[in-house]
Amino acid sequence: MAANNVHSTPVQPKYVLRNPLEVRENTKSIQLIRIKDNESFLGFPIPDKKVSSDRNPEWKISLASAVLPTAGVPLSRILNHPNIVGLVDIIHTDSLAGSTKHAGITANTAVYEDMNQGSLDLILPNPENYPKFTDLAAWRAHATPNPNRFSLPESLCWHVLSNINKALLWLHTGVKQTDTKDDWQKHDDDWQPILIRDVSPKQIWFKRTGGGATYGQCKLGGFGKAVVTGFPGGNVAKSEKKEGLSWHFQAPEQLAGTETWGPASEIWALGATVFTMMTGIPPPQQFEYQWAMSRMSDKPFTSGLKNLVSAMLKVRSTDRPTTAQLVGRIEQGWEEWRATDDAIGYVDWKDRSRGREVNLQGEVEEKARMGWGIIDAGGF
Repeated sequence: MAANNVHSTPVQPKYVLRNPLEVRENTKSIQLIRIKDNESFLGFPIPDKKVSSDRNPEWKISLASAVLPTAGVPLSRILNHPNIVGLVDIIHTDSLAGSTKHAGITANTAVYEDMNQGSLDLILPNPENYPKFTDLAAWRAHATPNPNRFSLPESLCWHVLSNINKALLWLHTGVKQTDTKDDWQKHDDDWQPILIRDVSPKQIWFKRTGGGATYGQCKLGGFGKAVVTGFPGGNVAKSEKKEGLSWHFQAPEQLAGTETWGPASEIWALGATVFTMMTGIPPPQQFEYQWAMSRMSDKPFTSGLKNLVSAMLKVRSTDRPTTAQLVGRIEQGWEEWRATDDAIGYVDWKDRSRGREVNLQGEVEEKARMGWGIIDAGGF
């Protein structure tokens, strides 16, 4: 009898919806409050997954109760990177004793840190307004030279490019780039490459800015389609073609069906994301490469940024740089941009840790800090 009472007791939730009225039909992500401390988090409901077998051609299991209870710890290790949205908890109520019929939308949920400034797609043109891929006349009109076309600041382009490349460097190679220039930390020699297979504006998230920085932290999320590929100590292997992703961020080899999805595909997708930030449209793959790349010249972006993005968008996957090759080029291009008038007033979050402050004229200047920078190097 006691056992029956236990199983009939409703499971007590650890999280509640921040605002139940906001959920409505949009269940892709939900704002959660942790009951014990009122901390805010971002939840992604885990759908049931269809599994086929010879005996039963199509039946469903709960992905949360079948996989995540054992995968949670290694997943949290993989996602432990400053440029990846952190996995905080996994709610898998299907595996718990007691009634879960009232658990609702939070029944099986992956809980991530709250990226409270939203995702990049919120400040870009709505892709639903783009013409169909085959409407060449409409795309030619979109892709003609236009000095008044939509664009985001170059500072934000560098911010996204630098931080998301660090995330991909970690996923592809297990190497973590620190804040110190040319400093690298290898996770382990048995790292197995991970392909997120959805590098796009809707998966790039921001936190609110703080400490006087121009932008908040920028992180990569959306691991619902990610796969682990390759083998310990070996080269990065490629995965199957990513299905369901809009053509805007699929590399040419995916659209043509000539290659499987690999790390070079994700380099292209990141380049396409930054291209969209610079031009207001995804790379118009329907047209000749050089002409399409020239759209980045409609606005006064530095040659360093344009050359980098052009390299990432090369038609042949073997011609694109790797994440490791991009690190130094991004750092150099970013430093060259910091020397331009466009960078006046820009404050990176690393500036304060390096003793930099912004004066009343909007210029970044060095400030003496205890332990370094106090003695003028000219005195030696």
